[in-house]
Amino acid sequence: MIGYALSFNFSRVANYAHPSDNGIITLKRAIELKPDYFEAYAYLGHAYQSKGNLEDAKRMYKQTTEIEIDPKRFDSNPEAYRIMMAYNNLGGIYMDEGDHDRGVFYMQKAVEKEEELGFRNKFYQRNLAVCHTVRGSALADKGEYLETVASYKKAIKIFDELQPNRFMRQHLEKERHPNIIKAFESFVSQNPEDAEAYYCLACIYSVNGDADKALKFISKAIELDPNYSEKAKTSSFFN
Repeated sequence: MIGYALSFNFSRVANYAHPSDNGIITLKRAIELKPDYFEAYAYLGHAYQSKGNLEDAKRMYKQTTEIEIDPKRFDSNPEAYRIMMAYNNLGGIYMDEGDHDRGVFYMQKAVEKEEELGFRNKFYQRNLAVCHTVRGSALADKGEYLETVASYKKAIKIFDELQPNRFMRQHLEKERHPNIIKAFESFVSQNPEDAEAYYCLACIYSVNGDADKALKFISKAIELDPNYSEKAKTSSFFN
């Protein structure tokens, strides 16, 4: 499935041959002949993105997502799943442009569309989690600690669901960010009964290699909510 692995230039498309101008003309002609041919819109968006024409790429991806689709189009038709590619790549472009709210919005849409169609791919969930951490880091830099915590809570929840999550751990290790820790420590000082926040703070300290503080905060999470005891045993943040 065409998309891009976040590593983490969000607008980097997969390493496919760049479409020729003739290919773009052919896709445009296909759309003229069949205006609801959303797969062609998605491929055209990808073609523009490959060439660095991001405004036209965004326009085509948005048109892809706005077409009403008969669910039967997805029966035994892998090309139909390009609609998730459109949401994913559109979100990625916005992330690179610094519009993190809109980027997360479209990444979330990719995941929701998968769930609606009964198709689950860790690729899109992973991308969404990474987007939440990038958004959280940017918010932490601005001192918007409440939103930082909310964004990282969402990311860590997804990371935990994607066991095994060696990639996730590696990503968070790269995202070592003192302001994120400040955000969580400020949050728990004002919300001392929030077990999830203590758990997330423990995860962050764990990937930063501070085992003592990770233990301290996971113990606090378990004290507030014993369910975190089992969660800590299964989470690769602590194993």
